[in-house]
Amino acid sequence: MKQVDVAACIAGLLPDHPSVMIPGLGGFTAAYAPAKVDQVLGNIQPPSLEVRFDENLAADDGLLTAHLVETYGIGYEEASGAIQGFVRKAKSALQQKELVSFPKVGRLRLDFEGSIQFLPDAENLYPDSFGLPEIRFRPLKRSEPTPPPPSPAFETRSRARSSFSSGLVLALAILAVTVTAYFLFRPQINALFAFQAEEEAPMERVNVPPPEPLREPSGEALDDEGVADSSEAPTLAPEQKQCIIVIGLFRDKNNVDRLVQRIYEEGFEPYLEKNGTITRVGVQFPYTSGEDVAGSLRNVQSKLEPKAFVWKK
Repeated sequence: MKQVDVAACIAGLLPDHPSVMIPGLGGFTAAYAPAKVDQVLGNIQPPSLEVRFDENLAADDGLLTAHLVETYGIGYEEASGAIQGFVRKAKSALQQKELVSFPKVGRLRLDFEGSIQFLPDAENLYPDSFGLPEIRFRPLKRSEPTPPPPSPAFETRSRARSSFSSGLVLALAILAVTVTAYFLFRPQINALFAFQAEEEAPMERVNVPPPEPLREPSGEALDDEGVADSSEAPTLAPEQKQCIIVIGLFRDKNNVDRLVQRIYEEGFEPYLEKNGTITRVGVQFPYTSGEDVAGSLRNVQSKLEPKAFVWKK
């Protein structure tokens, strides 16, 4: 019996077919993607085939079976048996948290919710883009002419108007902060004035110690909802800046906890921001140049989420 490599056949079929189905596992789809200009990474990517994986495309359209028959010179029954054996091994590997590789196409793995996730390779399968490299660029800085110095009289009037405007803005800011603080902390203020009228707490609760705060493996304290406080960023050197890469938005706290644990295991610093019932989860790190951001983005996309993107710099 010939050795049949089912995974290696996918890359050869996608340039000529909009979809290639693997019965019992799912299907790959390929669509034309025009050239892209990435202002963050500073590069221009040539036209390509955007490959995706869909678990719902698990029917047998006969394309893969016919390709195996023609390529390896085997019968239809033997080709169907090779596909079924590959699917069994792939599902077993996915359940064991292993990657299933398809050469020049990408890899499959199970995400935190138990769904199959596709991690595409950097290989460009579009035939017309063969040999076209990725072009890197840097924005040009334009030097602006130096304006003439203002006259002494104009400078005096400008300074007076600037001082008046600054004082007015400062007064309005103080007023806004005072009003906002009152409405935000009105229950606490009312409770403070009503404290003397409250009854004394029962004696049996006086010596009860406060509960320990829930902590992540790194020792970071969590808030009342179980979400880590991400307000404190890593200490930066004078020449460094802070960058945040977003992985996704989650409503389920268990999914957030599992993703945070995964981020720690991969050696990244988690970033969490909660807005109502939605928690934004990502990675935060210091950087000194655009190349650092590009390398970190590719690393996060490879290890955690291929659709991760730079959110804040």
